Amino acid sequence: MTPVYFPFTHLSLRAAVALQAYFETITLLRPFADPLSSGMRELERRGFLKVCTPVRGSEEAPAAALRQLQEWGNRHAGGVGPAAAFWHGQLSRGELSAFELAARVKRRPTSAEGPSAADRLRAARVFLHLAQELDRQEDELLQGLASHDQLNAQLMERLMGRPDPGPSPASGLSSPVREAHRLADRLSAWARLFREQECPRPVLVTTSAAVAEHLLQVSAGARIIASAAVRGPEGSLIPQLAQWAAAPADWIAALPAANGGVDPELVKGGPSVIVFPGQAPQRFLSRLSVLDQGAEALSPGSPPEQHALLVLVPPDLA
Repeated sequence: MTPVYFPFTHLSLRAAVALQAYFETITLLRPFADPLSSGMRELERRGFLKVCTPVRGSEEAPAAALRQLQEWGNRHAGGVGPAAAFWHGQLSRGELSAFELAARVKRRPTSAEGPSAADRLRAARVFLHLAQELDRQEDELLQGLASHDQLNAQLMERLMGRPDPGPSPASGLSSPVREAHRLADRLSAWARLFREQECPRPVLVTTSAAVAEHLLQVSAGARIIASAAVRGPEGSLIPQLAQWAAAPADWIAALPAANGGVDPELVKGGPSVIVFPGQAPQRFLSRLSVLDQGAEALSPGSPPEQHALLVLVPPDLA
């Protein structure tokens, strides 16, 4: 099985530290083949991070759209850069899709027939890039603040005449970004991009409780495997996950239902696994890419021995 970081395209240091305790490698999807941060380059060099860009070539149109969004953000959203467009008031209320935004930036109405498949993919990539840029900026800012706090604590120790404790294991780790903003759009865009990636046996991995909660709200019949039962070999949960992904339907049905959300007691102290019974991962993501708020909840529809898995690794385990 292939663990895939979901649904973010930027991997923070805080998340990476937590994930390395349970996975030997993690796959990260990127909407464009743009440069990685220094931290991600180091993770890639060490073999932990595998970066995939499902769509390559024909970068001119998306790049032009990003430049237009940059200009739009500078002029109309009171900020600089793509993040301004992403955080604009209208966007935060979910009134515009990424495709409609691109159409407005170009000052032309959307087609009466709606966007084509290529338009939807392009819009998904542009949207993910905006979200990725926001995640990167906040990650850098919060890491800087964390480093400042660490240096300040060390200075106080020296002024008090105490031995310098040195950097703590959590030094430089940031707090979570505002990951819940436009989460439904992010999930849909990520799922649309993933359809372009060849990945026969994916297992979704996230450090976001908000992602897990949202999926439980739109998924019928989900089950949860508490953290106390997740005991794979150190550095790899894959053998255990492979068994659960193909477990008999009656065994899955005996697991606790997760309809009420993620119980903090079940996920305390380690990663937990949410099982979406009877849904192959590709089918689950394919339906997620077109699921709108208020639409019918996702329901089983694959052979009963195929289950999509979401591994929730809380970043505070680092």
